[in-house]
Amino acid sequence: MISFAIPTLGRPHLLSQTVQSIYETANNISDIEIVLRVDESNRFIESLESKFPCVRTVIGQPPSGYNDLHTVINDCVSHCVGDWVFISADDMPIRTYRDWE
Repeated sequence: MISFAIPTLGRPHLLSQTVQSIYETANNISDIEIVLRVDESNRFIESLESKFPCVRTVIGQPPSGYNDLHTVINDCVSHCVGDWVFISADDMPIRTYRDWE
């Protein structure tokens, strides 16, 4: 399994593009998990979970600033179960060739 750890805060359109890009390029989506780390105000996540079954959400406190970002990333990664974990930004579409996983 390959995990994508994506912390996000308030950018649903960009996050949706990133998740869509992973979904479109994976040959076997059952070998992929996308773990999103959000705060409680991100209600748009439910639509992503229903559209993409490979998406799981971790809800936590928003970072208290840039210096706290590492705790958000670490929290997201700690919920991943894949043999490989890729940390990605919510505005970074993943472009790969088919059969990359």
